[in-house]
Amino acid sequence: MKLKIRNKLLICTLTFTLIFSTNVFATATPPELIGKAAISVDMDTNEIIYTKNIDSKVYPASITKLITALLLAENKSQADSLTYTKDAKEQPAFSYNLNVHPVAIGDTMSADNVMDGLLLYSGNDIAYVIADNVGGTPANFAKMMNDKAAKLGMKGSHFITPNGLDDGNDQHYTTPYDLSILGKAAYKNDWIKKSIAKKTSTIKSTNGPTAVVENRNKLLGIDGCIGGKTGYTIKAGRSLVTIYERNGRHIIGVVMNSENDIKDTKVFEDMQKLIDWSYATKKEVLNKKETEIKTISVPYKVIPFIGPEKTIKISLESKEDVVYYKNDVKPQSSFKVDQVNPWKLNEKTSVGTLSLKQKDSVKSYKLYPMISKTTIIKDNIVIYVAAAIILIVVLVSIILLISSIKRRRNNRGRRRRMFR
Repeated sequence: MKLKIRNKLLICTLTFTLIFSTNVFATATPPELIGKAAISVDMDTNEIIYTKNIDSKVYPASITKLITALLLAENKSQADSLTYTKDAKEQPAFSYNLNVHPVAIGDTMSADNVMDGLLLYSGNDIAYVIADNVGGTPANFAKMMNDKAAKLGMKGSHFITPNGLDDGNDQHYTTPYDLSILGKAAYKNDWIKKSIAKKTSTIKSTNGPTAVVENRNKLLGIDGCIGGKTGYTIKAGRSLVTIYERNGRHIIGVVMNSENDIKDTKVFEDMQKLIDWSYATKKEVLNKKETEIKTISVPYKVIPFIGPEKTIKISLESKEDVVYYKNDVKPQSSFKVDQVNPWKLNEKTSVGTLSLKQKDSVKSYKLYPMISKTTIIKDNIVIYVAAAIILIVVLVSIILLISSIKRRRNNRGRRRRMFR
């Protein structure tokens, strides 16, 4: 019986692997997502892989708590105690106080417990504990949030609450692209990185019972998911930020305003499609290696220091393919070419760079001349031959003149001796 079960499981596993492999290699068409906006970014190279309305205005809901967590991590240590405040006590459902255990105003929690209560359980009250203890007041903390967002380069974001509940206020917003920036910044913080990787955590207030809270990220620990943050309000829809690591390569995915289905699976299915495709898709070649990318014109003297002056056209190439991920963000090329001395041209020595930019992602390629100084010689061989002939004629003339002068002197000397 056990053998039959094992065989059935093996068949199911092989079938799933075959289906998954087929999906992986069908990379030509980006995935269709329910989420109205999404992005994926290679965290190691900063290259944008997938785009869908990445600069559109979206409401972050509880994903806001990533920036709240970042400010906690930057202003407190894990062993610090934070006081439970009146602002925290007044927060609605999906609060630790209302849905796990009541907490009295004035009670304390360790900063480490607060971080887990914020990122795993996503307690709306816990966010206000941080706001009051770090910023003094929610209003001052909101200013800290916006200052931090600006420092990170989140140009399309504005925050008014630490937990993402905005009471219908349209002034609490962000963009999928900005959330990819925030997610990367949060993951770089060791404390946050450790917290979002936990499936469960045991937390408590000083005068309350111990509670075990579970991470709301259902993808954690599956297929390389190493962290993330969920979010939901009626206005925001179901949203998710996740970070993956497969074979040493890190990709962050953002899905916003997906469906809030009864089983709460659609946003996670969206993310699985997005991440699988992002790992499998290939870059497109913008310029093939060892083909002309740019041509420059450089003046030079045919005979160094003498002339005449001419201009040579130099084709530049890259020794590697210039590649990018094809998406809605069109790559912008810019060139920087050094001052070139044609007489020092060498096909193995770079003379400049090509920069390929997509948003804040910039990749540089060295540019090499497709000719060497021997090209100059070949182009001007007639001049050099003529110059050589002239030089030889001049030298021969000089030699003959010197020989003639010597003969005359010798002849004069002989005459003088004869008349003595």
